[in-house]
Amino acid sequence: MVAEGSDVTFTCEATGSPAPAVTWMKDGKPLAWQSNHVSGGPRLSLVAVGPADAGVYSCLAANEVGEVSKAFHLLVSEPPRIEAASQPTEMSIAVGTPLELTCVVTGVPVPTVTWEKDGRLLAGPWLVSGNESTFHIESTKVADAGLYTCLAASPAGEDSRSFHVSIQAPLSIANVGETQSITAVAGGQLILECPEDTVPPPHIEWHREGSPLQEDARRQVLAEGRFLQIQAVGAADGGEYSCRATNALGDTSLRIRVEVHGPRLKVLPNGQLHLLRASPGDAGTYLCMARNPSGTAAGRTRLIVQVPPVIAAGPAELAVLEGLEVLLPCAAHGVPEPRVSWSREGAPVRGGGGKATVLPSGELLLQDVQEGDAGIYSCTAVNSAGRAVRRLSLSIHTLPTFTRLPGDVTLSRGERLELVCAAAGSPQPRITWMANGQLVTAGPCLRFLGGFAPHRWCVGAERLEHPAAGGSHPC
Repeated sequence: MVAEGSDVTFTCEATGSPAPAVTWMKDGKPLAWQSNHVSGGPRLSLVAVGPADAGVYSCLAANEVGEVSKAFHLLVSEPPRIEAASQPTEMSIAVGTPLELTCVVTGVPVPTVTWEKDGRLLAGPWLVSGNESTFHIESTKVADAGLYTCLAASPAGEDSRSFHVSIQAPLSIANVGETQSITAVAGGQLILECPEDTVPPPHIEWHREGSPLQEDARRQVLAEGRFLQIQAVGAADGGEYSCRATNALGDTSLRIRVEVHGPRLKVLPNGQLHLLRASPGDAGTYLCMARNPSGTAAGRTRLIVQVPPVIAAGPAELAVLEGLEVLLPCAAHGVPEPRVSWSREGAPVRGGGGKATVLPSGELLLQDVQEGDAGIYSCTAVNSAGRAVRRLSLSIHTLPTFTRLPGDVTLSRGERLELVCAAAGSPQPRITWMANGQLVTAGPCLRFLGGFAPHRWCVGAERLEHPAAGGSHPC
């Protein structure tokens, strides 16, 4: 194989008597001489070969006695070339539809084709048919948008072709259908956002109270409609605003209600600082400075914004086995730090240690709980700004114990039998009966009296006519 543009010489030295005549052929046919062919008898030179010169060359040496031939295979390398496909290099498709990109590749030797997206190699396999390489996505996502490139490479060189793919997605403004509420401060700046960043970028229009918004020196639409900026907000700027976003796949809108309040901070003529609707974020150290031609004076004051106690949500009911310990939650916060106390059924719980301990976190730790500890517990958090109360029901579970068991009974045939069994526990235990190891159920001759303790098992006289009724009857 030789590179395109190279010079090639074939030599065909032949001897014989009489001296043979040499002729040249290409692909089995007499050589059609071209301007780049030079023949010197046994030598054939090709100057600046091209793809058309590739083939099988042969020399034929002949005299009256016979003939002989020799073949030469000439391969001319061609740099890879990606031919223009029927697809445009710029395309826009809807999300969820298939994407198919095809490159038609030629070259000698056959080039290797790879695909990239945004400069990163894509994992194959991709469809190869003849000299076509196809990249396919069955169902596109928004993330599939980008610059796709097919690259063809061989020892003779390389070539590439790129496709810019845009994925159109339906518009999806957050909280569509709801009206957002925003509070603006008079004299300040207000920025409203229409949070829509789909592809292609939508056309966005702003309205106020149902009429198109007119821009002026104070009201400006920025970033192709995504933001509405209002300077020096006044009371007249309050009301309902809406933005409507439209692209090829549809439209959507968002409503925003703006309330304008007076400035929260105001310096009065006497030098006092007036703060409206104080919030925890206003807490801190404030500096007051006074100046005149004679000098400067400064003073500092610390502002603490009191916050009423709030108790975090938690379980409304707890159950624990008798003899164990239990932790009743009461996570309270406020400014200043609230004081936490506990009560049970309205009576204070002494949490200084022993059975009950109030932890620094406000939780109540009860140890070795008994049935008498069950009830409604109240956690109260108090500070100078207010109080909060949270109630919790505590149940104490106990293991079942028998308080009355039936004894051995001897009866005559035909007599009535009544066995009594009683048990205690929390939750209330349910009693079942066994006869000779088998579960007993009620029937014509058997009946149970009472669902809970005391529990009676009555056997009618007709049942005791049968010897099988005898035996062990545990509950």
